Amino acid sequence: MIRNDSVDFAFSCDSLVHAEADTIDSYLRQLATKLRPNGVGFIHHSNLGAYLDDSGNLPTSIDNPGWRAKTMSAAVFRDKCESAQLQCLGQEMVNWGGSILSDCFSMFTPPGSRWARPNRILRNEHFAEEAASLARIAPLYTTSSFGSSNVKGLTGSVMHIVDWAKRSARREDALGTVLTSAKDLSFVRRLYARWNRRELRKKDV
Repeated sequence: MIRNDSVDFAFSCDSLVHAEADTIDSYLRQLATKLRPNGVGFIHHSNLGAYLDDSGNLPTSIDNPGWRAKTMSAAVFRDKCESAQLQCLGQEMVNWGGSILSDCFSMFTPPGSRWARPNRILRNEHFAEEAASLARIAPLYTTSSFGSSNVKGLTGSVMHIVDWAKRSARREDALGTVLTSAKDLSFVRRLYARWNRRELRKKDV
């Protein structure tokens, strides 16, 4: 059980895109009680509902191979935030593997938070291209691209930490990561200390 007012950052990516509006509503109402006064949430959800016709159906010209939720959209998410007494900070609608803006990244915070601001909305039709470009250049910066073990040890530490954090997040929460004690850079320091202790234990063995 997660205590009320104990979460600094809540994150979900590529999971709740399949959740319909009633499920998103339940998540937001729970998060409204769990987030600290300056806590922030990030949820990747469906925007397919923005393309429904007057009868509530998708036009025949639009496919849904990713099984996106039809009752969710950026506008619906904003309404659900308001109903849960949360405030949307920003929404990026993106083309996730298709031509339409089927997905949306939404950030939110409690009203009165130091992060509170009028919602900013971005329609990003080039997200798929940007993702492909990042995938192309990423091997240049991964530890496996360095031939020397010494270079790996010196320059790859941060990348090792990030990789380990991602693996830990997948183990701890299939829907994303909930960080209950993150405090600016202090979280990164604690994360490094945990990673470093793990490496020392491996050497002792």
